[in-house]
Amino acid sequence: MTLLCVLVMAGSCSDDKVSYCAFKAISPEGWSPTMALHFKCEDRKSVSGETLKVVIRHDNTFPYRDITLMVDVIDKEGKVEHKRLSVPVADEYGNWLGVGFGTLYQCEAEVKNNIATEDVKMVVLWLALAGGKPVPGISEVGVVIGTSLSEKK
Repeated sequence: MTLLCVLVMAGSCSDDKVSYCAFKAISPEGWSPTMALHFKCEDRKSVSGETLKVVIRHDNTFPYRDITLMVDVIDKEGKVEHKRLSVPVADEYGNWLGVGFGTLYQCEAEVKNNIATEDVKMVVLWLALAGGKPVPGISEVGVVIGTSLSEKK
């Protein structure tokens, strides 16, 4: 069952409208607020008008309604666009949002739209928590860039 969930969720990177898709595995102990995740997006083939999204894969042990991230989008000139991003994970009743089944879920949030190839060379993500313990329940964090991503469900 777990393998089937992973295969279904991994299919989100196989769409021909996706010019970049990468995920980083998070330690079973949790994602530490001091651990930045770096995604080098420079080897992608793209066109103008793409969307940049952050994707969170988690299980049912994730203890919060949302996850707040700090996102740095670095262009080919080295200019950094710094953004705080909240990714909703559950509704006010505790029902998981996004897609998935069993104990595995995937949620996403848009960082930036209508981007061109030169607009994104690297994306750096980290938790927006001051100090603190690692956050449990997150299995992978990813970055997806492509066209018509808002139509994908």
